[in-house]
Amino acid sequence: MKTFIDTGFVDTPAPRALGIEEIPGVVEQYRAGALNAIAAGFDGVEIHGANGYLVEQFLRDGVNRRADAYGGTVENRCRFLLEVTDAVCAAVGAQRTAVRLSPFSVTWDCSDSDPKPLYSHAVAQLATRDLAFLEVVEAINEAGDISSGGASNAFNITHILAAYNGRLVINGGYDAVRAEAVLARPGIDAVSFARPFICNPDLAERFARGAPLTPMADPAVIYGGGEAGYIDFARMAG
Repeated sequence: MKTFIDTGFVDTPAPRALGIEEIPGVVEQYRAGALNAIAAGFDGVEIHGANGYLVEQFLRDGVNRRADAYGGTVENRCRFLLEVTDAVCAAVGAQRTAVRLSPFSVTWDCSDSDPKPLYSHAVAQLATRDLAFLEVVEAINEAGDISSGGASNAFNITHILAAYNGRLVINGGYDAVRAEAVLARPGIDAVSFARPFICNPDLAERFARGAPLTPMADPAVIYGGGEAGYIDFARMAG
């Protein structure tokens, strides 16, 4: 695996578990980052608890092998997520704080043996924080395709809806037609889009007009540090 830094791609070093004494400092970094974002003019912040990143590495027992207060039980594995969320909410306000989770897919081998009780507990706890919104990524595999992602077929968005009564945003390979359909479902407030915006910065306007989308650029040029694939798309006339 490679990591992109200021000099280009380098080999990703072997990960290690955070020392328990280091965790408060990392929580503080989330808090400081949220304050910096608001100071820079952002309306709010979203805590990335999905897609194999740090928060999800604490959540999932396929990665979290800790034997302290942050490992083992569902409650312990959710501790870091909730500490980060509480720190950010205290810093910038819950109404400016959102959380993103990906309960149904596995990214970078970040798996869990039983995701239903894990995420049911996590979203129930988040529901008590009165967040701006919770964003849930539906099942997308590492190639970007909708799939079961290794999660149990018995675990689905219905269980999230049962545990979370706040504002809910769904994400995951949607187009305009599928988004309109899912928004008719009670409890789902919005659908978010990411990749289509790369080549369609006017995505909302294209959806409103029913205009065709510019196809996704060659994946080989995305996330590589250059401008190719980001500024060489066709713009919608008029």
